[in-house]
Amino acid sequence: MPIITFEGKEIEFDDNGYLVDFSKWTRELAVKIAWEGGFKKLGEYKRHWVVLEFLRDLYQKDMLPSNDGEVIYLLTKGTGLTLGKLHRIFEGLSIPRLMKWAGLPALSCPAGA
Repeated sequence: MPIITFEGKEIEFDDNGYLVDFSKWTRELAVKIAWEGGFKKLGEYKRHWVVLEFLRDLYQKDMLPSNDGEVIYLLTKGTGLTLGKLHRIFEGLSIPRLMKWAGLPALSCPAGA
């Protein structure tokens, strides 16, 4: 499993790029993960953090749904953002990509790794 040093801490990822330890997530790390994945705008909108922190909250409460459609439904209801708005601010809507940026482990991702 790949390990990087980020802000003086060792951060471990699985072979598919998902954070292994949920507690190591920071906004700065999310920006780095997104940047390396080709998305250079994470953090440009406050709504980016609303979405990622909403996903993290669902995960912590063990309420993350088992499929992408349910995740999208909860995102629109829980954040007040429309599906179109989510597509615009994230330049497409990929639940696995959002899960990575939110620091969730691969097993939490409905579509799998």
